[in-house]
Amino acid sequence: MTASARERRYLLGELSEAEMTAFEREYMSDPEVFAQLLQSETTLVDDYVRRRLPPPVRQRFEEHYLSHPKRRERVAFANALATKIDERHPGASPGAGARSWWNAIAWFGAHPAFNVALASAATILLLATGWFLIQSSRLQRELARTEHARSLNEQRARELQDQLSAAQAETRALTTELDRLKAGRTEPNPPPNAGPALVSLLLTVPSARTAPPGDAPTVAIPAGTRELGIQLAMNEAEYATYQVSLNPVAAPVVFSRSHLAPRRSGVGARLSVSVPAVGIVAGDYVLTLSGEMPGGGLDEVSQLLFRVTR
Repeated sequence: MTASARERRYLLGELSEAEMTAFEREYMSDPEVFAQLLQSETTLVDDYVRRRLPPPVRQRFEEHYLSHPKRRERVAFANALATKIDERHPGASPGAGARSWWNAIAWFGAHPAFNVALASAATILLLATGWFLIQSSRLQRELARTEHARSLNEQRARELQDQLSAAQAETRALTTELDRLKAGRTEPNPPPNAGPALVSLLLTVPSARTAPPGDAPTVAIPAGTRELGIQLAMNEAEYATYQVSLNPVAAPVVFSRSHLAPRRSGVGARLSVSVPAVGIVAGDYVLTLSGEMPGGGLDEVSQLLFRVTR
């Protein structure tokens, strides 16, 4: 690719990002390359205002080069200057040759001193404008890259914050679960002078062939006792399951348990039931034993009396 072709493609935005960056480094460090770029830009603008560009190139020029406001101002200035030159010098019309308005500045006006001053001012203006446009284009690309990098960094920061929040929440949940497990494994120390956890009472269920016991048995329930364990000794167990209910004498039932299966042995059967001791106060109680029939009814087997002391 020749230097002029490269400069023209740069002005029309046809270089790749890598080629554009390399070329900008080159013309910023080499004054000759920068001067060639400005000359190519002047020629391209002059060809546009004099309608010498092929249609595809003209379309590309309007889409890319004229997208910047400062470049549109330069093209407007070049168009006005070319129109003025054509009015003052008809021989310099577009069909008269390839002489550009950049070279025609030197002979614009009638006075030689005015020509020199105008050409110098125009040259300085074009150089400054070209430098500004090139620097502006480079800075805009750098700004776009910086904004993109900042957006990526912010997104990454949000992702890391979400991960940190999730990890903290999981840590708190695990800590809570660990504390709960530790508390479940720790058994509280029994208070001083605490009573036994279980107090047992043995009651004999009389059969049709045996007489009922004389005096009601007595059971002492110390403070702090959790359960009253009642053992019912039967000579025989006629039912597969039984129901046991407990109530103070002449008072409503305070405890009842169904579907109790007896443990049979060679000399009879035993039925066990545990009653919470917290609801048992001192006094006389009636324990009613009933057999559960297959149809769902109850058959009262026996009523047993006992006394509770505290």
